[in-house]
Amino acid sequence: MAVAAVVMTASTTADACRCVSRSVQARAKAADAIVIADVAGFDDRRPTDRTFKVRVVKSWKARLSGPLTILSEATTCQADLRRGTRYLIYLKRTAGGYRTDACAGNLPAAHARAAIAAIGR
Repeated sequence: MAVAAVVMTASTTADACRCVSRSVQARAKAADAIVIADVAGFDDRRPTDRTFKVRVVKSWKARLSGPLTILSEATTCQADLRRGTRYLIYLKRTAGGYRTDACAGNLPAAHARAAIAAIGR
């Protein structure tokens, strides 16, 4: 039983998402759009991705407002955005809209004051 626990832990660790640490300025430069948005819900019925439904409160680099659907691929680096929470979200443009992931640097807005100040410059 102890052996199985060790094997399972090693597998989980090996599959963990690994992100390169970047400054707020580097994240902002890499993003096609940045938003502060309230997460209204999500849909993960498709095995390949999760779509988040958000309401944009403020945007930078692109004029986005109102409801927006954001895609996050179903990988170990899938974005973890909680319904009912406001976030600072870094977005990349895709053929069908926008996407994000766990390595983008998204933050709950309550913890993003410094990042928002840096982006707002």
